[in-house]
Amino acid sequence: MNPSAQVRRQGARPAWITEVNTLERARAIAAWVRRGGPGVADPSEELGQVHTAAGLRRVSSAGW
Repeated sequence: MNPSAQVRRQGARPAWITEVNTLERARAIAAWVRRGGPGVADPSEELGQVHTAAGLRRVSSAGW
């Protein structure tokens, strides 16, 4: 999920949320987006760990 251009200029970065495989988690993401999303509103605890580029390592997808 990408923050708005305005919030990116203020330092917000994209966020990755894994295991969005239930309606409840999808609703929690939608609620977070309605509150402003990354860089504006904190994600709910229901979402668990939210990954940012700083916390990810590059993994090759060669051969997929």
